Amino acid sequence: MSAHSKTCLIVGGLGWLGSEHTRRCHQAGLKLVVLDYFDKSAFDDRLGDAADAIEYHQFDGYDHEGFADVLEQVFQAHGHIDGIVNNAFDFSQRTGFTPDRDDFLKSTIADWQNTFDCGMVWPMLATQRFLRQDDLGDARVINIASMYAVVAPCPDAYEGTAAFMLPQYGMAKAAMINFTKFIASYYGKQGVRCNAIVPGAFPKPENISETFLKNLTDRIPLGEIGVPSDLSGVLTFLLSEDSRYITGQTIVADGGWTIR
Repeated sequence: MSAHSKTCLIVGGLGWLGSEHTRRCHQAGLKLVVLDYFDKSAFDDRLGDAADAIEYHQFDGYDHEGFADVLEQVFQAHGHIDGIVNNAFDFSQRTGFTPDRDDFLKSTIADWQNTFDCGMVWPMLATQRFLRQDDLGDARVINIASMYAVVAPCPDAYEGTAAFMLPQYGMAKAAMINFTKFIASYYGKQGVRCNAIVPGAFPKPENISETFLKNLTDRIPLGEIGVPSDLSGVLTFLLSEDSRYITGQTIVADGGWTIR
């Protein structure tokens, strides 16, 4: 997929990783439509000068009908979308990511249901609408998973810190990898390339205490945590013609965390 005159939809293009995905794809020459749950002022603040050249829609993924309506508006307005990036995930109290439920034994059914909603249903709805296009041609689907889709969290990494990880997150992200393989297998003959990116440790700066930083870097062969730009090159590669013969793959960008 040549970047020039191509249109890409990024679902979850405004968060910690998503903002960098959006910036890099814009720099690569893609015409972008971004969906996220932040309001328009947040979009303008985070994207700066690039915001004027990027179409933005706020959505509530838990409102499935409303989300489907936003997707329909986008596809009807553009006629054809060449690529889609499924990056959205709701790290919030709704999915259990709150200090009062920082342990598996404290988790609720609602935590798990909401995790599977944002981690599995949102990508499903977006990808369904993408694949319903009349002519898929050289179409690209990129799913953002996690290292915890392929390995279990290391308890020692969180010892002595306020940070924590919950099992429902890794389970939802593992499903994304299988979903990636399914789409690649069933839609490859229609020209669809579908791949997953597996980020390693990419914590937000405000979530990194000195202890947490040391715990993480001690376990990473490259000795440093990831920053969002470490993923953007992989993303633009998978959206480009250079990855024409790559599909159904899980590409890990984790500084080596999962090799040992």
